Amino acid sequence: MRRSAADITLTLLSRIDYILTDNPTYEVNTENTIITLFSQVNHGVIENDNTILDTANVGEKIQTITFISQLGTKETFDVVYHVVDTTSPTLTGDDELTFEASDSIDILSHYQAEDNSKQKVELSVGGNYNTAEAGDYIIQIIAKDESGNESKKEVTLRITEQPGSTYAASTWSPYYYIKVNRQQ
Repeated sequence: MRRSAADITLTLLSRIDYILTDNPTYEVNTENTIITLFSQVNHGVIENDNTILDTANVGEKIQTITFISQLGTKETFDVVYHVVDTTSPTLTGDDELTFEASDSIDILSHYQAEDNSKQKVELSVGGNYNTAEAGDYIIQIIAKDESGNESKKEVTLRITEQPGSTYAASTWSPYYYIKVNRQQ
């Protein structure tokens, strides 16, 4: 069968040719457009190629794509992409803390953590320390996001004796006051 130049031209103009990105994966809450789903677009154009992809939550996502050939024919299909959270939370706060010996010290109130996922970040304290006993302790403040990413900050925790006490809080015992009248 012999084809005319017009047939060949129409075939080329109606052609849509593209190569999808292999396993498209994006970090949560980043700005990416539909065009990033493709490694090449050889023939045809993507309708609304600057549309922002939904990366607000971690998980598998589906984006409907419409290609338009030079003749105006359209082809619509779905592309699957993944949103992940691989970034550790940002942890801020003091490098050293000083408290008087007590059983009720709130260490974590001195720290804040934020995550790119905009989800809750849990703070915890690691290491051995005794808030009722005077001394210097090296502890870790740990921030962990919902995806399991962690940030750690090493902190010096200084526990001082309570004012007026000659003993550390853990060894403090009551003392007696003896009054002596020297005239008698």
